[in-house]
Amino acid sequence: MNETDDKHQGALNLDDGPPCILLLDDDEALLEIVRSDLLRGGCRVVGHTRPAEAIAAVRAAPRSFDLAILDYRMPGSSGLSVAGALREIRADLPIVLASGQVDDRLRAQAALAGVDEVLRKGDDGAIRPALLDRWFRSRRRG
Repeated sequence: MNETDDKHQGALNLDDGPPCILLLDDDEALLEIVRSDLLRGGCRVVGHTRPAEAIAAVRAAPRSFDLAILDYRMPGSSGLSVAGALREIRADLPIVLASGQVDDRLRAQAALAGVDEVLRKGDDGAIRPALLDRWFRSRRRG
């Protein structure tokens, strides 16, 4: 399920080629929906359903990833705890937290955990490509 390219390095330097995205969602069906959307959009995707595996992937090759997209609610863990672990490994890795329910409390908790953006999942539980596209475009300008 992993598709990576060791040549790609840097924090969201999209001039070097397609971005490599770490995708974490405990729901394998939703992970595949988002993964397929991202692949069709020209991204490279490393998908995991277990937080420990996602953290290990970043620990093994911290500069290989341009963005981490983390599900908020997972059995035995949360995207917030994974975000904290990823920040310890690589402080400049952009992190997006995805949740079906987003409110000011979650945004505040996410900010404290070092999350760059909180996106609301669609009604089907998937992250809409248009939201990610908007996020990427804003990072290119910034």
